[in-house]
Amino acid sequence: MSVEEFNVKAEARKQYLKYFRGWFIVIAVLLVVSGVILAGKLLKKDSDRTNDEAPKERVFDEADVLTDKEEEKLRKLISKAEEKIHADIVLLTIDQSVEGKAAKEKYGYRFDDWVSNMDDIAENFYIDNLFGYDEEYSGGILVMNWYGAGTANSQRGVHLGLDGRAKEKISGREMDQITKKVQDVILAGGTPYKAYKAYVDKMVSLMGGGLPSYVMLVFALAAAIVPLIVASIFIAVKSVSKEGKVTTNVNTYVSQNTGNKTMRDDFIRKTVTSKRIPKSTSSGGGVRSSGGGRISSGGGRSMSGSSRRF
Repeated sequence: MSVEEFNVKAEARKQYLKYFRGWFIVIAVLLVVSGVILAGKLLKKDSDRTNDEAPKERVFDEADVLTDKEEEKLRKLISKAEEKIHADIVLLTIDQSVEGKAAKEKYGYRFDDWVSNMDDIAENFYIDNLFGYDEEYSGGILVMNWYGAGTANSQRGVHLGLDGRAKEKISGREMDQITKKVQDVILAGGTPYKAYKAYVDKMVSLMGGGLPSYVMLVFALAAAIVPLIVASIFIAVKSVSKEGKVTTNVNTYVSQNTGNKTMRDDFIRKTVTSKRIPKSTSSGGGVRSSGGGRISSGGGRSMSGSSRRF
């Protein structure tokens, strides 16, 4: 390679680096910040629970649909899940009527309808027992009613209530996914244990607690190493570009046949339309869903909720 060719290529590298230097800096900064955040999550201990007033128990099988062994397996599963998502996960099964005037008088419900009373049961149980991982009462409760299951007067169904960070991170549509998952397991002939395990697993997935620590470690290392590589390349190219004397313009090296071209990108107009979509109160096929709505039990706090009767 002649000195002239070397100088031309060195100048070309210098110009290219100068053009993309801003992007290199932005990418490097983003990677460093990401690395610091991920490394911090890996190095620090799991956030300590700040609410010590709630009971230790998480599985309340009032309907007696779980075996002792299944209850113990769920407790262990929930304990590990709560460490990942830093939110309480509560399960309550019941076997009682929750609709109609007779049930309202017998149990002291505020309403006659199934959805509202299931919502009240969930909220009152969660709030009265002081559940919640932190000061924001982060967590969720799944209440399943087995009353009359398999009969013409069945009131079988589930209600999911969320509070604190769980309410913020899991949308109404995603709440419906959880209740539908429980419904699908039961209707497919699965055991109550499998249905409740699906509830716990889905909570962890939606709360973002499913990323293995080794994956986070890889990201952290990459975020720390890549900026160093970028910086090394930057220094190397800069040092090479200073060697030799430039005798030919960089445009000669880039292209001999490129003519002047003008590019235009004219913005013509932008139209934004909005449409209010009403919440669905029925999912068809004999299944009713509250669509992630909120019904306050009057206890001073309102949990987000999703009900599904099947």
